[in-house]
Amino acid sequence: MHDEFTSLMSLVLDREVTPAQATVLRQHVAGCAECAATWREWQAVDVRLAAAPLVLPPASLMVGVAARLAERNAQRQRRRRLASGLLLAWGGTLGALWLVTLILAAWGYSHPLEAGLLLSSGAQVVTSLTGLLSGVQSFLRSLGQPVLALLSACFVSLTGGLVLLWVWVMVRSDMAQGSVTVTE
Repeated sequence: MHDEFTSLMSLVLDREVTPAQATVLRQHVAGCAECAATWREWQAVDVRLAAAPLVLPPASLMVGVAARLAERNAQRQRRRRLASGLLLAWGGTLGALWLVTLILAAWGYSHPLEAGLLLSSGAQVVTSLTGLLSGVQSFLRSLGQPVLALLSACFVSLTGGLVLLWVWVMVRSDMAQGSVTVTE
């Protein structure tokens, strides 16, 4: 059997070919016994399918499908609103940061002495924080590898537990709203 003619048979039965393509199929089937047998079988199946009565689905199926589609659309709308809100919040925060930066730059330009003092104080704070971080680093080194491993494991376990708690709360709230369907 030839695959290109199998595809052409399907297209001819669906009436989606040009007369030239239908002629090509007829000519091939006239010379290929295997394709001719397949073509006859396909034509017989097509006749049986055309003669079969149309069966409509039960009304309850249609109601269930409509309800699922409505719920899916509602979920999409909720996701879109959430994404839009997050994007708006992110854009607003970024815009506010730019505005504060411009205001501070304009203030610093118009008040160079005060800006210099402020920057000097900021540098002192950064230096103090660097010293604090160095102290924390020294403390952690003094604890040793086993204690650090234990602290790391506790931190990872706590983080994983919080993530699982969050997932559980989200699933419970979805189930309370009726958007999660449990099938048996």
